[in-house]
Amino acid sequence: MKSALQKLIFTSIIALLIYPLCSYGQDLTGIWKGWFKTNDGQHYRLEFQVKQNKSKTVTGVSYSYGSNIEFYGKATMTGKLMEDDGSFVIQEIKTVEVKSASGGTCIMNYKFAYSKSGKEEYLEGTYVGKSEDRLNPKNNGVWGDCGGGTVFLRRVQNSDFYVEPFLRDKPEVKAPVKDTVKTKI
Repeated sequence: MKSALQKLIFTSIIALLIYPLCSYGQDLTGIWKGWFKTNDGQHYRLEFQVKQNKSKTVTGVSYSYGSNIEFYGKATMTGKLMEDDGSFVIQEIKTVEVKSASGGTCIMNYKFAYSKSGKEEYLEGTYVGKSEDRLNPKNNGVWGDCGGGTVFLRRVQNSDFYVEPFLRDKPEVKAPVKDTVKTKI
């Protein structure tokens, strides 16, 4: 009896340790919306449009904006699952569209944990930013010079922006035609 209980406890502990790595079997393709909060308390909205590849890497775009979409920054991004700790990292590559009064831009580096509660899916984590020289990327700053903070995203169906073609133009999967034979008895 004692041996069976020890095996059950051991199996449970192993399952709990492995679960975070398995949870990324979930396809992250889609639209994720939420916010990021800077270390000094400022809140901004954030939206990701993500396509996950078979290799557990992602590509996509991010939108950072204030209380409305009048002023925003759009950046290309790439990311991957970090198998050593089960986290998911996304790095913005460069800003491709800016509608801002200030003109300065930053790119971000995010580290997330995936979670699910019922049908709701979340990415929660942290970020650091670095200043961007859009004319000469070799002059970009260093990670952290544009601040850092926390991030919270939830998978949603609708975007506040243009939906990227990789999310709109999904190939239609048709069900195979069933062979049916009618016989008279």
